[in-house]
Parts: sequence; structure tokens; C-alpha cells
Amino acid sequence: MDPNDIIRFMSKLDMFSKIVKDKEAIRKIASLFRFKEYPKNDTIIKKDDPGIYLFIIVSGRVEVLLGNDELSITFLKKEEVFGEMSLLSGALTGATIKTIETTEVLYAKSSDFNKILDK
Repeated sequence: MDPNDIIRFMSKLDMFSKIVKDKEAIRKIASLFRFKEYPKNDTIIKKDDPGIYLFIIVSGRVEVLLGNDELSITFLKKEEVFGEMSLLSGALTGATIKTIETTEVLYAKSSDFNKILDK
């Protein structure tokens, strides 16, 4: 995914709706994100890991699991966000996130996420 694709994708997201008209701001925010593809049945976040990334699903689906990865509580799909709660609270991650199909995400580090909040 090239930088222009990231900008176009992020411009459609509700969480960035207030800055879409500011092309320079959306470009700066988009530059903080990286792209990664995870194969089916891969773990993106493990419960009790430090929460250091914010993820936005570009394509695919993930499952949110509690406990010892036994209790499925929800599924997330394209344009949904995860990882933000532990970034905001500073707590360890509260759930495991596993892919249920090949999944592409954009992700930003917590230090970069704080720059986004400042915007």
C-alpha cells in the first residue's frame, strides 16, 4: 500500500472525518501509519502484551478473544480499529486478537498515536 493509498483509505474513516478537508493534516497523519499483512490464524495482539500499537483493518477479519483465548467476544472487519484502549489507558492489552482470514492493517506506534491525538 503506497502513501497515496493510505491517505485515500484514511480519508474515508469516521475517526478522521474532521480533518479530511485539511489535505496537509491527513497527509501528516497518514505518514505515521505503516502497512502489514497477517496470514489467517495469526495472532496480532496477545492478551497482557504492552499496548504499543493502534491498528486499523484495511481488509480481512479478526476475532477478539478473552481469557485463555477461549471466549470469543466479537469480530472486527474493514475500517474497524483495535488496540486503542490500552494506548489510552496505559494498561496491558485486555484481549487477544487473531486473524480469521488474511488481514491487512495499518498500524501506528503509541508515540505516533499521541501525535495524532495532539492534532
